[in-house]
Order: sequence, then C-alpha cells, then structure tokens
Amino acid sequence: TLLDIARAAAASLVLFALAGYAPARLLLPRALRPHLALFVLPVGATVSALALTVLGLARLPLEASLALLLAAGAVGAVLCWERPHLEGAIWPGLIAVGVFCMLVSPLLPDYSFATVLGQNGDAHLATGAAELLQHEPPGGVNESLPIDRMPGAWGSKYPIYYVLAATSTLSGLDPVQAFPTLVAVTSALAAIGFFLLALHVLGAGTGAALLAMGLVALDRIVVLLAVHVLGSGTGAALFAMGLVALDRIVIRLAVDPFYNQLWALFALPFVLVVGWRFVREPTRGGAVLLAAFLALAAFAYPLLAPFPLLFLAVAAWRERPKIALPRSAIAWVAVALLAVPAAALSIEAGEKLWGAFKAALPGGDLDPWTGTALGFHPLAHFVGLPDEVDFLAVAVLAIAAYGLLRVPRPVAVPYGVL
Repeated sequence: TLLDIARAAAASLVLFALAGYAPARLLLPRALRPHLALFVLPVGATVSALALTVLGLARLPLEASLALLLAAGAVGAVLCWERPHLEGAIWPGLIAVGVFCMLVSPLLPDYSFATVLGQNGDAHLATGAAELLQHEPPGGVNESLPIDRMPGAWGSKYPIYYVLAATSTLSGLDPVQAFPTLVAVTSALAAIGFFLLALHVLGAGTGAALLAMGLVALDRIVVLLAVHVLGSGTGAALFAMGLVALDRIVIRLAVDPFYNQLWALFALPFVLVVGWRFVREPTRGGAVLLAAFLALAAFAYPLLAPFPLLFLAVAAWRERPKIALPRSAIAWVAVALLAVPAAALSIEAGEKLWGAFKAALPGGDLDPWTGTALGFHPLAHFVGLPDEVDFLAVAVLAIAAYGLLRVPRPVAVPYGVL
C-alpha cells in the first residue's frame, strides 16, 4: 500500500509541477509572487485539468495528451526558471504534508489497501469515469468498460476526471487505487488555498493564516483517525477535537468522499485570492489565472459559480478598476482556441444551474436534489451548536447582533449580511 501511495503521489505531483511552474511564474501578479512556490502545484492542477480536457475534445488519446502537456511544461520550466524562494512556503508546506498524511493514514494498516474510502457511490462512479477517459474522448461510449459513458449530469466535469485518469496512467495504477492518494493531494492543496486566502484577502498575519489553514483542514473525523488508526491517546485526540472550528470542510469531503465538491472547494480560495488581486491590480496574467480557476470551479461544481461571482462583483464595484482587455494578437488567438471547449462545458454547467434555480422557486421540486435522508436542520446547526440545544441559537444570534453594533460599519455590514 505504501508503494501505491508513493506512486500515485509522485505521478500527481510531477504532473502538477510540470504543468504549473511556467504558468505560475509568468502569470502571477506582482503582489503574489513572493508565494510562487505555493502557487505552482495548484496552478498545475488547474492547468492540467483544463488542458487535458481541451486536448481530449480535440480527440487526442490520453497518452498523447499527457506526453504533449509534460513536454511543454518541462520546456516552459527550463525557459523561465528562476531560483525558488521557499522561505514563506515551509510552514504552509508542512501543514499540507500533515493533511496529506492524515488522509492516507487509513490505507496504511496491514489489513488495508489502496482503494476508495467511505461509502459514497459517486466516488466509484468517478473512478469508472476516469477509466472511460483513458480509452475514449469526451462524449465517447465504450460498453466493455464498467462505466460505458459519462453520466449526463456530469457533462461539465471532464476536467477533474481527466486529472484522475492522468494520475492513474502515469502511476500505472488502476483509477480505484490512485483515487485516495489524489484526493489527499487535492485536499492538501485546498488547505494551502485557505492559507493564501487568509493572508492576501483577509489581511491576517502569517501565524493567523497558518492557524486558519489548519482549522479548515481539521474535522471531527480527525478524532476517529487519531484514536483508531494513528494510536494517539484520548487526551491528544480530544485536544485535536477541541481545535476544530469548522466541520465538514476539507477532511469530510475527502473521507466521505465527495470528489466533485472537493475540487470545487480546492478552486474556491484561489478564485477569491486571484480575483481579489485582479480587481485591485488588473493584469493580463491575473485575468488568465482567474479565468482558469473560475472555470475549474464552475465545471467541477456548477452550483458554486454564483458565490465567487457575487464576491468578485462586489469587490470590483468597490474598487471600480479600469480593466484592460488583452490587445495582442496572441492573447486573442488563445481566447478563440479556448472559447469552443469552454462553451461546450458551460452549456452543461448552465443546465445544472437552471435546474437548481427552478427547484428553488416557490413550488419547485427539491426531491431530486435531496433524497429521503435530508431534512431541514434546526437553527442551532447553522450557528455551530449541537441540535439538542436549539434554544441557545437565539442567544448566539443576540450576542452576534450586540457585537455588530459595537464594531465599525465597514466590518458590521459584511458580517451582518453573512
């Protein structure tokens, strides 16, 4: 199992590093360049997902697409190489490694093996979709495979399944074996994204940003892993549980697992960081990175799209920048080449959004979106309290309202809306 984890991790990291170094080096805005080392792998994950999809839509076999992408990435890295500055990346990198190790720990005992964790049937469908893309282009049908065609509701999600297919191909593992390790890598990159969000958008200091990064990654499931898998004492496990401020975020999506939502969560903080920087300091490189991260988030999970778009709209309105459109012929050629595949995936994503909009209208049918297991949670659930003490939720809201009256208006208004 350890060898399988190492093979899948090495495959994904090589893919992301080669695909991401040159774009990150050339496109990052000046204010984000001190953290270039933290952007390389996330940018590579996004670029590889979108590039493999474009090449797949062009009917290139996956092996040929991978060879072309890796070769182009290697050449680009050589041409724009500079000595890396790792000073600001060491501690976030160590936390990311800790997140990765935590998530692969269930695979390590002697009785375990590399396979899909949790009981979510979507994850098994995801591995089948990746196997399909190893043999067929987008829209292809192959009845000899476990999944003979991409499910209709997943028509926009090809990019994230191409990453799994590529990791499986490079590592020589079955997609089922590569899946848990790729999920762990993606989760670690998502945690890095929240570190950068706290640092660059929320204005936190490095220590507070590291704390935020760790809290977002933690979950109540950490306690179970600590006690039953890692062999920690109960005191250490309770200490870990006491640190948890957010629930059902990175670890929950990885362990259940919710592959589609995990990729959306990975992209979200980078959309906010790059978008925030773009509306304050518009650059062509920033526009390309923002479009890439936003496209990945929207294609992976279309219902996410309205939220970062609302954030960017408010930020742009407040800053009121003069955003310069690309004028060079090369830029317009690149836009034209990406327009067709982006439009094809956007249609699929738009259908999902339209269905959600109709379901949310008065008299709409929510059954296809919820199933029979979900109901409306008590108010306590939404303010971080156990459902059994629902009566205390009113007290929490009263304290919050009192606090909002005592803070400056620029702080009170956004928190009040939230």
